[in-house]
Amino acid sequence: MTRRPLLFLALLLSLTAHAQSGMWGSRGIARRFVAREALLFVADGRGVAVYDTTNAASIRRVDIELSDGETRDVALSGHDLVVVASFDGLERFSNANGSLTRLGTITEEGGSTRVAANATHVAAGATKTLTMYRRNGLELERAWQQKLDFPVLALTFVGRYLYASIERRGIAVIDSLTGTEVDTLILAAQGFSGSGSMLWAAAGANGIFAIDTSDPAHPRIIGNAGGGEVNMTDIAVSGTRAFAIQPPDKLYTFDVSSPTEPRLVATRSEPAHVIAASGTRAFISGQIIDVYGLTRQTGVAVRVYDAQNLANLTVAGELHDFAGPLSGVATDGSVAWVVDPPFLRIIDISKTAAPRELSRVEVPQIQDSVRVKNGLAIIYGRGEVNLVDVSNLYAPKYLGTYHSTGTPPSAAALLRDTFVEANYASGLHIVDYSNPANPVQIAGRIWHYLDLAASDDAVYALLQNELLTLDLTDRNKVVDRKSQILGVTQVELAPPASPNPDLLVLREPQGFGIYSLADRFDPTEIFHIDVRTPGLMGTTAKSAWFEKNGFLWRIDLASPTVPLETHLRVTSPMQITGSGADATTEKLVIADRYSLRIYGPDTAAPPPPPPPPPPPKRRSVRR
Repeated sequence: MTRRPLLFLALLLSLTAHAQSGMWGSRGIARRFVAREALLFVADGRGVAVYDTTNAASIRRVDIELSDGETRDVALSGHDLVVVASFDGLERFSNANGSLTRLGTITEEGGSTRVAANATHVAAGATKTLTMYRRNGLELERAWQQKLDFPVLALTFVGRYLYASIERRGIAVIDSLTGTEVDTLILAAQGFSGSGSMLWAAAGANGIFAIDTSDPAHPRIIGNAGGGEVNMTDIAVSGTRAFAIQPPDKLYTFDVSSPTEPRLVATRSEPAHVIAASGTRAFISGQIIDVYGLTRQTGVAVRVYDAQNLANLTVAGELHDFAGPLSGVATDGSVAWVVDPPFLRIIDISKTAAPRELSRVEVPQIQDSVRVKNGLAIIYGRGEVNLVDVSNLYAPKYLGTYHSTGTPPSAAALLRDTFVEANYASGLHIVDYSNPANPVQIAGRIWHYLDLAASDDAVYALLQNELLTLDLTDRNKVVDRKSQILGVTQVELAPPASPNPDLLVLREPQGFGIYSLADRFDPTEIFHIDVRTPGLMGTTAKSAWFEKNGFLWRIDLASPTVPLETHLRVTSPMQITGSGADATTEKLVIADRYSLRIYGPDTAAPPPPPPPPPPPKRRSVRR
């Protein structure tokens, strides 16, 4: 009765010991900018970062404070307090000229999505809640809270009044001291920016609006421009210049010297999701979105434009600072192969608290997820498969790409001497990579596939409401061995990447099915665990791990019962995997979008680099 809990406790102690320090490559994706003179404060998912843009050609990072919960918005309260809306609620940081110190988190159910502040108050908006806090030094005390019928779209302060744009309601003008709504503007604003007595609003297809706030309790709309076939989601104004964005790729510049007659000056094609302005400069960040709605990162965390000439912006500088998410990871316990577009990086994780990069290789048209077996990495997820030789950890080589003619999402796995790729559009393909520069399909099946896992000779493929077991003993022939009607969203093997795995783990909308592979072509359910809406799953040798509400949960595959919460945080997991022979040696690695998280004990170091080749012998010269 005591063995299994003790094993689990040992695992938790081991993982928890490294929970804070086992991290590599903190990176961000801008969610919101706030510019104050030369400093740019950025809520970038991973936390809050501060950049000094005094010299636009050489932007430097002043500070970064990481967050447990994904950060979504940022505001400044006076000169000494930074407040951040996050997955957990509202986070506070003291500010001394851009140097930040974490003060704590005010937890709110459902977290916060929008935040605004003045010198005395902070407002936080959530899906259907609006909360006002009163400053007491650097502390925040709740003043009032209102329940809403619809989400908060945007927030800003004008003097003591909070302007809250609420979906389907318009802009509510609320006295921050009493919580009383004193006026309403029928305008669906998605973003605000103030300049003097004017407040500017980005209002989707209606363009931008000028709002006279000379009487802040009773504002008046006095101007409008830019409406039509547009969707302006945010705005930044500095002096007589205004910049509005339309994700994914439109930047609009306006002359607002006459608020009653703002004038659209130019439209620029530019990855655009976040905007701020200060002086004659505009700050922008964005992602490229392809025809399938999937993002690709530009590698530029911040681009600075000189906007003295609104009709012809010029790039004054760019910042490349871990811009973009980690999307995939595979591991053998000592090494992690990490998809960090456009690179595949090889990381030594043998010292959990001190990961270090061994090498990297740039991969054209790099995909999202990765599996590694016998010195070969395959990277997949968007309808193609990249092949990379990783047999030498210190000199990986890009080999080629297989084009499935399919569409994302797609899945792939390594068999004994071929690989299998499957997607919803072009079916399932068995691919011979003996000539890696020109991989060739040698067998396949036409149907609509959602996910798959594979051992040396068996493929477990998910279709809509069906698990299909395929026999690939003969690489040139796909044989159906078993069909089971199941509603499954993800499939993994335990241990992962094993030629002869013990178990098949299926993630379903309402739980997990655990299947014996005693007969690899006849998966048989041995246990089912009910879990409401579980998140992404990964496996180690004896455990299944999944995300739920920002934490990792563990299922003991040796004796499956109720999943246990580990209290180990995850922010936005993209791929989860691990290694280890038993519960005391398991090591878990997560591509957690903003960083690589590593949990578990130290492991054997990877082999040292091979010795360099001897220098060529010099031929003697006869005279």
